[in-house]
Amino acid sequence: MIWLHTYSGLLLSWLLFAVFVTGTLSYYSDEIDVWMQPEKLEQQAQQQVIPQAIATLNQKAQGASRWNINLGSERDPKAEIRWQMPGQGRRDGQKQSLASTETQPRETVGGSFFVHFHYTLELREYGGRYITGIAAFTMLIGVFTGIFTHRRFFKDFFLLRWQNLKRAMIDAHAIIGIVTIPFCFVICLSAMMFYFSLYVPASANYHYDKGYRQLSSQVSPKGFSRKASGELAQPIQNITPILDQVKSQWSEPNSISWISYYHPYDQNGYLMFYRNKSDLSRQSETLTFDASSGELLHQTQAPRVPKLISYVFLGLHEGKFASDGLRFVLFILGALSSALIATGAILWLNNRIERNVSHSGTKLIDWSNKALLGGLPIGIACLLLANRLLPTHLDGRYELELMSFFGGWGACLLLAIAFKARQYWQHNLLLLAVLLLSLPLIDLVGSGQYLITAIQNGNLTFIGVEIGIVTSALLALVLRRYLSQRHLTSESKSVKNAVKKVAAC
Repeated sequence: MIWLHTYSGLLLSWLLFAVFVTGTLSYYSDEIDVWMQPEKLEQQAQQQVIPQAIATLNQKAQGASRWNINLGSERDPKAEIRWQMPGQGRRDGQKQSLASTETQPRETVGGSFFVHFHYTLELREYGGRYITGIAAFTMLIGVFTGIFTHRRFFKDFFLLRWQNLKRAMIDAHAIIGIVTIPFCFVICLSAMMFYFSLYVPASANYHYDKGYRQLSSQVSPKGFSRKASGELAQPIQNITPILDQVKSQWSEPNSISWISYYHPYDQNGYLMFYRNKSDLSRQSETLTFDASSGELLHQTQAPRVPKLISYVFLGLHEGKFASDGLRFVLFILGALSSALIATGAILWLNNRIERNVSHSGTKLIDWSNKALLGGLPIGIACLLLANRLLPTHLDGRYELELMSFFGGWGACLLLAIAFKARQYWQHNLLLLAVLLLSLPLIDLVGSGQYLITAIQNGNLTFIGVEIGIVTSALLALVLRRYLSQRHLTSESKSVKNAVKKVAAC
């Protein structure tokens, strides 16, 4: 069990670290979206945005086969319109922001980048979800074998020896492992369960001609669809009566996340409203209205039990049901899980170094720890910095931000070769702190002065992300100082021991 715990964790520790770090940031993907598009600091309320969106679409999207209004959520109000001309797919249409300022929001990968990266690794077409599925399964093995390895829960939990760096890391690894057992189990199991059809497709393919898609359609709530009649009609002008009906059904604030208007220039045109969900099931509720008469045509029914189970697993994994306090707890547990993975890989290497075991495998793991564990935070900081430094209306900003992320990470691969471990971690943590601290400084004194605008508008979302960035930088500096002190202490002890040996001789 100890052997299995050690090597199952070690061989995929760098992949698991990347998945858990970006997955942890995904809990605040909406807030990061707001931070990465500071031009949207002044957003209007939904009841004001929707009529404005309809009016803008009437002007900009004439002849379109479908209109879309993205309102986001209370945490990240999008205020964005999209439209598709006949023959265009969902990804081929045009979009425009409805920001209350004249400046259009910058193009950016946004907080959704961390969501997509943590389960696809930007390898969606190359088996990225299979790779992360293997990682989740391996993490489950690590959880169960870790329970056997650290079976003295209470003794390990109250033991923390800060004076010695190695013992402090061993104790921290044990304590974090105990605290995060339920979190890691739920996260990894739910990740595998809602992708069950991807990892184990044989049963659905055997019983259904079209596989899981046909099975899913049988247990999912039936949607609404109506073809165009061919009779021309003018798009809706006054949407207020329909909004009043929606408000009577969904009374909570910011209840609408998305509006789709099908066949706006046809007599059979209809509007479909999607609800912002805050419960565990993550079921997408909809209300469908006839565009001409305003009549309610369809309302989503409750899903059958198999589909509801799938929704619950997805809801558990994403944590969108969580209140602000619970989301923060989940974020901390995700950060601790990332630290658990990192300390495990470093402890394995330190154990080999103390035993004077040096071969190509230990050298490779030493380089991997420095490059992959230390490089990912630098890559994230470079991505955020690129979001601020690149010109707002530069073409290809999305691709350049991605290049900044992988470029910063890749630079650490080279630095890991140039520096020994002690020097590398000192430089890495200092560089990380400098990069992160430069972000609020740019927002404070830069041309946009976004931090001042956020304070004036009372935008707690933007301010909260800034506080998180500064806190991360300070933690990097504290860790750097702690490592420096421990190294100085160990060196002084080595000198004293050497002097004693010389005196004895």
